[in-house]
Amino acid sequence: RNNPTPGEIGTFALAFLRLPKSKAELEFTAHRLMGWLAPDSHIYIYGGNDEGIRSVPKRLASLGVEIETVAAHSHGRVLTLTRPVDLTRVKIQDVDWRVTKDVEFAGARHVWASYPGLFADGKVDQATALLLDHLPTLATQATVLDYGCGTGIITRAILDRDSTTKVTAIDVDTFALKATSENAPTAKTLLSHRLKGAGRHDLIVSNPPIHNGFREDFTALHQMIEDAPKHLLPKGRLLFVVQRRVPVEAQMKARFETVDIIADSGAFRIWSASQPTRHISHDAKASNQNMPRSEKYRPEKYGDIEISDEIGEW
Repeated sequence: RNNPTPGEIGTFALAFLRLPKSKAELEFTAHRLMGWLAPDSHIYIYGGNDEGIRSVPKRLASLGVEIETVAAHSHGRVLTLTRPVDLTRVKIQDVDWRVTKDVEFAGARHVWASYPGLFADGKVDQATALLLDHLPTLATQATVLDYGCGTGIITRAILDRDSTTKVTAIDVDTFALKATSENAPTAKTLLSHRLKGAGRHDLIVSNPPIHNGFREDFTALHQMIEDAPKHLLPKGRLLFVVQRRVPVEAQMKARFETVDIIADSGAFRIWSASQPTRHISHDAKASNQNMPRSEKYRPEKYGDIEISDEIGEW
């Protein structure tokens, strides 16, 4: 969901779009794709009937283009639309999609920036609210990693507690990081789907994503638990909230000596882990010591957002 670079504007002849969950995100993505495509090139949109693929022509009426069905099955279909020569009705600038709303958390009200398709529509969901109520007290100048930061609610709550805290906010969506940069301007932002390149921290905190589009997907959650031991300082701690039914205990106990549930709302649990198992800590230390200086992580940047080398390899 990046902006096209000057050399990429209008250069692509074809785009494929998996049907997003919300009308706003569908509009946002389709409009912005027009900035990448050459005139008369095509966007193919595909999805299931139960996901709302049949309603796409109505949902994209703002584009003013004809949308055709090119393939159909009992469970879904593929639609196509053509990028118009005249982009008068097309909104491809960030500012065209930025929204602000009043959001209250941690005892304060905020004018909050968001973009279509971001987690919880930029609001405070129940799981995040529970996590905010159980954030630990940190030492001055502590380092924190907010994994899957969304619009930056957890990041901002931590910084509001103590402005000396150094927070790195990670997300795989550039617009999540753009919103976080606006909502918590002193935080560092990093574009990545893993923790690699994020350094080591006193606290890794997260309301991790467990959906990929319409489907439940625990990949990011399990990767976070797998990576966390290598990115915690000696007395560091992993803290995250997840639905109560999501199985994480076995993996947590395989990676950490100390694992606790510190809150349980009935729907959600907050898990806390510290003291990585010895073989994990040893391997991480050896890997870091043996890495040649020339191969150590040097982040690239997209505007003010650092880009993990894992993202760069995609």
